[in-house]
Amino acid sequence: MSRFNTSDREACRIHSMVERFAKKQRFSDICLYDTVSRDEVAEFERLYGITLPEDYVWFITNVGNGGLWYDKYGGYRFEKLSETFVCRLYDRDTGEMTDKYALAVLSIGCSYYYAIVLKGKDRGRICSTDGYSASPCYPMTVNNFRELYVKWLEEISRGYNNYGFEHRSYGTLEQHFCDYERNGSREALRDLRSKITPEAVSKKLLRRLAAAFYTEQDKEKKRSLFMILASVRYPYPLNLFREMFLPENYDDILFVLVNYYEYLRDLEHSVMEGAEIFYPMLVEIAHDRDIMSDERNLGRCLKTVIKNPLFCPADIEDILNMRQETVTEVIGHFDKSKMPECVHKYIDAANEIRRQEQSKK
Repeated sequence: MSRFNTSDREACRIHSMVERFAKKQRFSDICLYDTVSRDEVAEFERLYGITLPEDYVWFITNVGNGGLWYDKYGGYRFEKLSETFVCRLYDRDTGEMTDKYALAVLSIGCSYYYAIVLKGKDRGRICSTDGYSASPCYPMTVNNFRELYVKWLEEISRGYNNYGFEHRSYGTLEQHFCDYERNGSREALRDLRSKITPEAVSKKLLRRLAAAFYTEQDKEKKRSLFMILASVRYPYPLNLFREMFLPENYDDILFVLVNYYEYLRDLEHSVMEGAEIFYPMLVEIAHDRDIMSDERNLGRCLKTVIKNPLFCPADIEDILNMRQETVTEVIGHFDKSKMPECVHKYIDAANEIRRQEQSKK
């Protein structure tokens, strides 16, 4: 018997992986609860009139009956057997309810779960559920609960993002990229985008991704590569933006600039040829709620707008006149000597508001 209270070698391997991750700050919440006995499983099956798949029974009797697991958005629950529930499956094609059922075992946030199909040709397979009904998810290349948990551990060991695990294929970043290179696979790019992180991508793969982006002729694949490169903080963003700037890509560029704020810094400090094409987009970003609530990024965005050759005060006058504390702090700290004269009155007004607020304290 090992220190993990089991003689099963595979169970010991899984426990060792969980123990190793739990020592890292990022995965400190990962854990497994104590196992249950075969008699407890039999009693559960008798009580609910079901027969659990053998791989799941093996897991909860040899590895752990519940615990906490992890993905991009924090710790999610692996339910104890006594806390699982049965949900009814519906047909993916017709949307009609069937006579099949699944056992919800892994909480993935809100009311969503991974569940195990209990009957039929899909018995033992994993599906996703909203807590009331469920639909088999075939794109995930795992056959059962045991395989799901082990492959999930293997992916987090590589530093991958685990959000949306059920909707993608298992494999390394390099394998997915090779699949894209060989077959031009959109699915491979989807899988890359869903799991890639700045920490997990190698310099070699980053260079290959960039080379593929510049040579890709298919618009949809080029957009996918653009989003992948942005998500790993590609160090030459202005080159990406120039390559991508077409009306049909506007939403993607807008998404990148709003969600990856450091790229605003690059725009703020760069005087580049063709800066005018970014002007309407930057005006829109300046009005974004998330940007407005962050002094640093609002300041970057406003400076980039104001420095643009197409700048017109009327385009951001509603912001310049705001009495919101974040806005007045940003505008009040602008250096008038580096700003066009048409903005000076707004800087003076913001400073007056700041003085009035300070006098009240």
